Amino acid sequence: MSPRLKRWISLICVVLAAASASSRISGAAAQPAAPEGKVAAPPPATAPGAEEPPIAPGALEFHASVLSPRPAAGKGRLSLVMEGNRRWCTYRDDRVNKPPDMRNPRVGVPPPSRDDIYTFGYQFTIAAVRRSNPGETLMLYESPIIRTAVMREAVKLGRGIASSVRTPQVPDPDDSRSEKKSDHEMPSTLVPMWQEQYRCVKVPETIDFDLDPGIYDIYMAFDILLRSGGWAHRSIAYETDVVVRVDDATRLDGVVNMSGGAVRDFRLSPASPVPEGSAPAGGR
Repeated sequence: MSPRLKRWISLICVVLAAASASSRISGAAAQPAAPEGKVAAPPPATAPGAEEPPIAPGALEFHASVLSPRPAAGKGRLSLVMEGNRRWCTYRDDRVNKPPDMRNPRVGVPPPSRDDIYTFGYQFTIAAVRRSNPGETLMLYESPIIRTAVMREAVKLGRGIASSVRTPQVPDPDDSRSEKKSDHEMPSTLVPMWQEQYRCVKVPETIDFDLDPGIYDIYMAFDILLRSGGWAHRSIAYETDVVVRVDDATRLDGVVNMSGGAVRDFRLSPASPVPEGSAPAGGR
């Protein structure tokens, strides 16, 4: 089992536990309570200016497979339709949980810089759990992994000071204390280089899936790749009790919107059946 799938299973278990604890209405499955429209993506601590730059022509964009107009035999069609500007951006330090800064400013150590880099990439995923088989997580969509930072020799970035004094260190790769520029940084020292052109992406307008008939819980997320090599959920949305019927189409609306001040609107709305006679939209 891949580490990414293990993260999803852990997250889904937490969400399902919250859903089972919520009240139920007339025997119908309830929707789990989630504050702020089920947006699990607070603005990052390290944010740029008040306004986001416009998306340049040819900006990075994810794509979805194009399916036939009708569901496959014995399947139902789930169409996820995205609203908003469909834009998601990350930052040099987009960690949700940051270690406490234990440094004492009185000893002359500078505070952490907003240019310190801990976000090395990201990926957009969509997963589902069928109620009749809660032990299995279906990975419906995996985008390519986008690298926002790479390691380069300090000398190639105009950094690195040759020195005869070297202080051995065993840094925590995700601890801000290990990121400061050292007076003993050598020209050959590997340091992170931020790739600004890859920090924003657009998601597809429509993503279609052919699924076995049943009731599903649907989850989508943007995960970030940390400097340590581990992954962490950054933006999360979910919708429960999505009904998929054989030879029928169900529409699930989502919002992916990036606005000024580093505000990310990332959520799903209750599903609705597609009117009879309307063909599901093809993925784009």
